[in-house]
Order: sequence, then C-alpha cells, then structure tokens
Amino acid sequence: MKYLLYIFLILTLRNTAFAQTEAFSLSLKQAVELGLKNRNDIKSGKYDVLISENAVKQSKNGWIPEIEGSADIRYNTELSKTIVPAGVLGNSEPMAFSLETKTNSVYALNLTQPLYKADLINDTRIAKNNLAIEKERRIQAETAIILSITQSYLNVLLKELQYKLAKENESRYDAYLHIATGKYKLRALVENDYLKTQLDYQNAVVTAKNQEQDYNLAINALKYHINIQDNAALVLTDSLKSVLLSLPFQQQGNTAANRSEVRQLLLAQENNRLQLKKVRQSVLPAVSLFGSYASQFQYKSFDYSQNDWWTQYSYVGIKLSLPITSHIKNSSTITGRN
Repeated sequence: MKYLLYIFLILTLRNTAFAQTEAFSLSLKQAVELGLKNRNDIKSGKYDVLISENAVKQSKNGWIPEIEGSADIRYNTELSKTIVPAGVLGNSEPMAFSLETKTNSVYALNLTQPLYKADLINDTRIAKNNLAIEKERRIQAETAIILSITQSYLNVLLKELQYKLAKENESRYDAYLHIATGKYKLRALVENDYLKTQLDYQNAVVTAKNQEQDYNLAINALKYHINIQDNAALVLTDSLKSVLLSLPFQQQGNTAANRSEVRQLLLAQENNRLQLKKVRQSVLPAVSLFGSYASQFQYKSFDYSQNDWWTQYSYVGIKLSLPITSHIKNSSTITGRN
C-alpha cells in the first residue's frame, strides 16, 4: 500500500510539473510586447521615471507657504528693570522698576511665503531636465530590447530554416548511400566512390546535429531576451518574409537628432548649465513674506483662567536675505563646472 501511495505521489507531481510548463505561440510583435512586459530592467526604468516625476513635484513644493504653530512659555526668575531718570515722573531721584510679569506665554500661528528665490526656480528646471534624461534612458533601453528580441527572433527563424535544409540533405545523402550500397554489392560501383558516399552521409548527419544545436541555442537566447522560463514551449508564428516586411518599429533615419544617445548628451549639457546657473544665482537675494498672529498671557502665575490678562497681536512683513560670502564659497564650484 505504501508503494502504491509513493507511485501515486510521483505521478501527481510529474503531471503538475507538466501542467505548469507554459506554452507560447508568438509573432514578432507579440514577442516584443511580452519582452517589454517581462524585462526587469524595463520595470526598473519605469520606477526611475516615477522617481524623477516625484522629484519635480517636490521641487515645486518649495513655493508652498509654510504655516507653523509655536508656543513660548517662559518663567522669569528675575525681572529686568527699567531706569527712569529723576524728574521724568515727578521723582526726585532716579528709580528702577519692572514692566514685566513673572510668567509670559505666547501662542502664535506663523506664516512664511517665498516670493523670490532663485534656487527654487532652478531646482524645478533641473528636476524637469533630469526627468527628460530618465525618459530618454527608458526609450534607449526599450529600443535596445526591441532590437535584441528582433535579432533573436530572426536568428531562430534562420536557424530553423538551416536545420530543415540540413535534415533534407541528410535524407538525400541517406538515399544516395542506399543506392551506392546496392551498386557496391552488385560490383557496379568502385569502393572509393562507395566510401565517398558513406563519408558524405556521415558529414550530412554531423551538419544536421550542429544545426539542431544552433537552433536550440537560438531558441534559448530568444527566451532569455523575452525573459521566460527555459522549459517553456515556444512556437514562432511569423516567417522570415513576413518579419522583414513588417518590422516592430519605424525607422526614423540616421540623423543625429533622432538618436537617443545624442539627446541624452544634450540634456546632460543642459543639466550642467542649470547647475552652474544655480551656483551663480546663489548670491542673489531671497525675498519672502512673513506674518504672525499671536495670543499672549502675562501674569504672576500660569493661571490661564485669568481672562483679563490675555492679549492678542499680529504683524506682517517682507524679509530680504542677501548672501555676503556665498560667492567665495562657490568660486571653486563655478571653476569646476566651467
């Protein structure tokens, strides 16, 4: 009973393994689409583009106003005093008195809005340029994969044709050998010609075996470029003629402007120009709008229930920040980029 159970398990696993083997009947267009879908480098390139798109959004976030809440709770261990000269308040001698309270609490809502900042403008331009570079890299990767799959697909069709012709030659030389054998037995053929016919047949067999190996290697190479399992059954539905008449991409000509590598080089030069511009503009002033609305409590203790001691105030203003030593720090960077 145990042996029967063991045999049953083996047969079940064997049938499951065969059932899990995928079969593909692919035209060239379908092979290219499947390869672009399965290739991990294409998936990685898509994530790189998404990261660059998110970087563009982040660069624009610098213009969003910054709103923050603050709390300043203070206990004065010793109050500062103000000196009033004699005669100011009818006093005969100078006197000192304090205008502060023991506790001082300020709860505020603060706003900062950039109005002009060259760094933010250039950061957005640099992020957009980097996004364009990533898109060009993705186009270049997809073009390379399409080209490799197309070449592999054509190579399989060519090796299949060569293998078919080699098998036909083997069959023909086998027929010649049978005829030569009959003639040799009837002494109608000299031994030298008979041996030559044998050698031709053996060479045809070896050639057919080599062509079969080349065909299997071409199939495995196509599976690799499409990124499917090695044990998957693969059937090509296109012929050499149909593939040559309908390529999966349109030829764009050989002009330099149509090459992705050239466009990437131009974008890299633009990125270097923007980086240099960013360094040079770092010495420009930054202008921002700021404001605050606050509620202040001043009393001898932290008894916030004393409503009469609460006061409110607010203010708005414009801040100008002018770097002074930035040009000294950035001089080496500018020299390097030049």
